[in-house]
Amino acid sequence: MAAEVATDDVWIQQEDLQQVATSNNNLTNPGKVFSRKPLKKPPLLEFEDLRYTVPLGLNRGSKQILKNVSGSFLPGSLVAIMGPSGAGKSSLLDILTGYKVTGVKGSILSDRQPRVLAAFRRISCYIQQDDRLQPLLTIQESMTLAANLKLSTEVSPKEKQRTVNQELIMEILETLGLENHLHTRASMLSGGQRKRLSIALELINNPLIMFLDEPTTGLDSSSCTQCMQLLRSLAQQGRTIVCTIHQPSASLFALFSHVYVLAEGRCIYQGANEKLVPFLDNIGLPCPPYNNPADYVIELACGDSESASNLEVVNKMVLGTENGRNITWFKNPDPLMVSISRSNLFATKSSDDDDVPTGFCNRLLAFCGAGKKIDHAVQETSQWNQIKVLLTRGYIKTKRDGTLTYMRLFVNIIVGVMLGCLFWSSGNQGSRVMENYKLLFSILIHLMMTTMMLTILTFPMEMSILLKEHFNRWYSLKSYFIATMIVELPIVTLGCIFFTVIIYVMSAQPMEWYRFLMFLLISLLVTYVAQSIGLLIGALFSVTNGTFIGPVISVPLMMFAGFGVTLRDIPKYMVPGTYLSYLRYGLEGMVLTIYGGGRETLDCNARYCHYRYPNKLLMEVAMDESEMYIDIIGLVLNVILLRVIAFFCLRWKIKSER
Repeated sequence: MAAEVATDDVWIQQEDLQQVATSNNNLTNPGKVFSRKPLKKPPLLEFEDLRYTVPLGLNRGSKQILKNVSGSFLPGSLVAIMGPSGAGKSSLLDILTGYKVTGVKGSILSDRQPRVLAAFRRISCYIQQDDRLQPLLTIQESMTLAANLKLSTEVSPKEKQRTVNQELIMEILETLGLENHLHTRASMLSGGQRKRLSIALELINNPLIMFLDEPTTGLDSSSCTQCMQLLRSLAQQGRTIVCTIHQPSASLFALFSHVYVLAEGRCIYQGANEKLVPFLDNIGLPCPPYNNPADYVIELACGDSESASNLEVVNKMVLGTENGRNITWFKNPDPLMVSISRSNLFATKSSDDDDVPTGFCNRLLAFCGAGKKIDHAVQETSQWNQIKVLLTRGYIKTKRDGTLTYMRLFVNIIVGVMLGCLFWSSGNQGSRVMENYKLLFSILIHLMMTTMMLTILTFPMEMSILLKEHFNRWYSLKSYFIATMIVELPIVTLGCIFFTVIIYVMSAQPMEWYRFLMFLLISLLVTYVAQSIGLLIGALFSVTNGTFIGPVISVPLMMFAGFGVTLRDIPKYMVPGTYLSYLRYGLEGMVLTIYGGGRETLDCNARYCHYRYPNKLLMEVAMDESEMYIDIIGLVLNVILLRVIAFFCLRWKIKSER
């Protein structure tokens, strides 16, 4: 083995550099080597007796996905977790990354010390199967914004500016063959390009360990080869790359340095790829000549081989590898792994608690000591910087999104004109007071439904991206939620203003500045409450369920608003419901704005106008004793309370996913 080219700060060898350059022949830029080598050696990742159980539903018990599996992933290796569908590949990957923590039992060690999840997440990243990218952002914008979020505050301002100014970004993109698509939006990229962009985004902060779930899914053979060649070159630089793959071709299988095969939640082989055939010979299941060993071992796991029954074959292989404990078939076993007994090695159970065990020295974070705390704020930058970057991203998306921006404004203008034509000049005529009263309720329904339903439809679509970016420490949930509310505010406000001005003028409501401003304030508050309900439903439910839940919730809110059945006629046992309906405060506030405050007698162009005197309407709808300030306070409290609840529901939803 060639000598190392640097001190302990760089873990890369001359021979590896030559291998990297050679392995890049199938990449878009042959011979291009990513210069940012890992600054430390990745930890030895080990697990013992991992069990993962998921509930099947009410009164249906549970199912065990992983069954006491063990294993070891050596530093600087390209690891393939293989197996048939349903074998537990993705579940094992989720557990090793820390993405899944519920229902997991067993030990996970990092350099033979109990894994501390907060520390482990700082040196690793997880790229999930579906490419969770912002479709409206270009490659350059995505990389620049990611650099602003992912580069630590410990990075000097000069270095950070250099990175954001494209030096490092361009090198990453050139290494991955994306430099010619800088201004292409993610939605216009091919499957292979999207996969490489997902990898590029995580390479910005140079992780020591990279986990990828099915990186070749949906790619053609050429793209698969490019993707795996890239991962191999990154691993040969000193990173640990762990990925799940269903059934690789012979050429792809040869790229892996370590193979871990699962069947029915148990390990049937772990070791070097070139030792799989000797292992099968050793247990009496020889691989036929000219067969792809990867295909053959999957056939054995699925029971497609004619040599024996499926259960007998799987049991035989599990026994041969001791369910992942046997390290005989490693290419170069770590000497310490051989010298230390496995029982002693895993005597201490893994813990993801915050307290670091006495004597544990976390060299990965230059942290050493007993009883110290690892910071929960695993994000690399301050909350203010996170909000600033997320606002920038939100502005770009809003500017380019025709549905969320321009269509929303267009709909408010069109509906305002339509209602204005239908209720033309109804606001100053005593003979059309009831028509105007119905118009006020129609305004509330429009403000409620358009704002709430649009939020219900769009917010869950961001959930998958939020889960990925939040787990990979791009930003905190609080920063995301604050930025989302701020980004949505201008468009929601502008749409409401356009609608309110049009309908107020066309329906000839009283042209007094005080009344108009109060009417606009109440309209805005109703819109903000509707948006808050949309955020709450969107955080808890999928798009399908949310589009059902939203209208269902709206019906009792309309029932308790006091329209149709006045507040005095509602049964006493249902009166508490009126205090929960923000439409009640909105309708009351609008009616008091238009007809309260000592408004003068209305014009009457008929022989008799019953509601010529505005106070008669207030008495008719049981609002003569209502106070405007109570309605405004009620709406403001609804906005604040619902948004706080929405935030905690979103946090619960993210935790429940894990």
